[in-house]
Amino acid sequence: MINDANADKDTITGLRSPTNFGRPNWDMIFRGIRKLHSPAEAGVFFCGPKGLGSSLHTYCNKYTEPGFSFVWGKENF
Repeated sequence: MINDANADKDTITGLRSPTNFGRPNWDMIFRGIRKLHSPAEAGVFFCGPKGLGSSLHTYCNKYTEPGFSFVWGKENF
């Protein structure tokens, strides 16, 4: 399988969004969102495994500061 970075659709899923492999760099993602959208707030809504939810909630608190807040929301089934 060839991964074409310039393709209109993802080779694996056929969707327009690319497939990303590996673990996300949450520090980089949260800092980037805060920098791009400050001053404001951003909602983080989560539905999934408890361990990942706990980590994301911790990151929301870590990167909330005066002038910008991450608003945490989750759903459990």
